[in-house]
Amino acid sequence: MAEDMHQSTPTIHGEQLNADGTQKAQDRVNNRSLRPNSDSFKEFMTSGWDNQEPQIEPLESSKYTPVRLEALGKRFPGERLVIPAGQPKVRNNDCDYAFRPDTTFAYYTGLGQDYEAGAVLVLEPVQAGSEEEAAGKTHV
Repeated sequence: MAEDMHQSTPTIHGEQLNADGTQKAQDRVNNRSLRPNSDSFKEFMTSGWDNQEPQIEPLESSKYTPVRLEALGKRFPGERLVIPAGQPKVRNNDCDYAFRPDTTFAYYTGLGQDYEAGAVLVLEPVQAGSEEEAAGKTHV
């Protein structure tokens, strides 16, 4: 009887194994005992979410940026303006200083510390004869 057990193909979770006892490659993705396939699981995962939209408040600094950008655009009509926020600075091999954007970027965007490292403000000049130019804008 012991001989019969050794001669049969080994199985795991009802699947046959290779002769060396390893699982067949095509069966390796099918050995999850708790695979979430059921409709009740899908219903559970998609229920109970908040139905309300979050109330997003504008930053206090957003009141001032349109006037600042307009003044900047009037100083450089017809030119594309690129103002980078900058990158985090390494302090000691594996630690960065707390990110602080370039002062010019912060002034014209209203975004201060801990917002977007690597961000860039680009002011594109308006096309001659466009609606924006007719409205008195210099950049978009």
